[in-house]
Amino acid sequence: MMAVYGLLVGGMVVMYQNLPTSFLPDEDQGSLLTIVQDPPGPTAEATEAVMQKVAGYFTTAEAANVESVFAVRGFSFAGQGQNMGMMFVKLKDWSERKDLLASAAAIAGRAFGPLMGGIREAMVIPIVPPAVMELGNSNGFSAQLTAAAGQSHEELVQARNMLLGQASQSEKLTAVRPNGVGDSSQFQLNIDWAKAGAVGVTAADVGSFLATAWSSAYVNDFLYEGRVKRVYVQG
Repeated sequence: MMAVYGLLVGGMVVMYQNLPTSFLPDEDQGSLLTIVQDPPGPTAEATEAVMQKVAGYFTTAEAANVESVFAVRGFSFAGQGQNMGMMFVKLKDWSERKDLLASAAAIAGRAFGPLMGGIREAMVIPIVPPAVMELGNSNGFSAQLTAAAGQSHEELVQARNMLLGQASQSEKLTAVRPNGVGDSSQFQLNIDWAKAGAVGVTAADVGSFLATAWSSAYVNDFLYEGRVKRVYVQG
């Protein structure tokens, strides 16, 4: 009995040392996430064209494993804007994907090359969802680059691009990407405050008018067929 007990203990020690461990092990949840980010300043139609290319890849190259693709334009984990997009790829049932090459991780790995390297007009990154949401969207680490010597914004961006280029050449790193929305075009309005003040127009009036004209402004409520409706004005 002691000999059998010793063999059991020894076997448990060997198994414990050889079993892979992880705080949050990856698992195939039957879906993939894909981030689409165009350079700053494109039209919404340009972003839509890129997302159609991405959806076409999943529905053709991975037709045996993908059931459907749902796309959202204007939003992603990196930020919001008409150059941003998010795609949710639903995979077929696990009973139809018994091969390891049909797992979510394998599909994302195959998609990285054609999407990241084949689509030049945007950055496309497939991601396997984490085992527990809100605890990260990918394995790896994040880094921050700081202009400690008073460098300008342009110099900081140039240094960031150099860092990303060097990191992408490493064999130990994959899917290296910046986190955030790039610089976009801006308008500068020159207001003649002397004339505005002469006719009683304040800075608050100017700001409110521009916000209403370009965005919208809530006015009030009214009743329509027993339901309360909100009134918004917009230019």
